[in-house]
Amino acid sequence: MGEVVAGASMSLVGFVAGPGESGFDLFFGWTGSGAEEVPTAQPGRSLRMSPASAKVVRAQLESTGALVVGRRLFDLTSGWGGTHPFGVPVLLGGGVSFFGEFGLGPVRLGPPDVTPGKGVTHLRYRVVGTNSRSFSRVSSFAGV
Repeated sequence: MGEVVAGASMSLVGFVAGPGESGFDLFFGWTGSGAEEVPTAQPGRSLRMSPASAKVVRAQLESTGALVVGRRLFDLTSGWGGTHPFGVPVLLGGGVSFFGEFGLGPVRLGPPDVTPGKGVTHLRYRVVGTNSRSFSRVSSFAGV
C-alpha cells in the first residue's frame, strides 16, 4: 500500500497565510536563504537552503510520486509555469482545508522527527492510530 504524506508550512501559532494572503516570503524564505543548492524539475531553477533543510527536501523529492494541492495555491503560483518544482504530477483539490473533510476523528501521532534548518524547523510525524483503517498509513510534515 502506498503512503500518503500531508504537509503544510505554517507559523508557530497555526497560520498558513498572513492577512490578505500575505507573508509567503516569510513562510518560504528558507528555500532561498542557504548555501546549499537543491536543483528542481524546473530548468534553471534551484532552491538554496541550509544543509539540514536540503537533506529533508531531497528526501521528499526522492519519495514523492504525486502532489495534491489546493486550487488557490495553484493560482498563486501561476501553475508553476507548467512544471511543479518536484517534477511530479499535481492533482488539484477543490480548496478544501487541510484534513477538512477526511473525518478521521482523533489521530494519534508518534514522536516527531525534528530537523532544524536556517529559518525553518522541519517536523515529521508518523500517524500511529486513527479511527479509520484507510488512513492508517498517513504521514504528515510541517515546515515552521
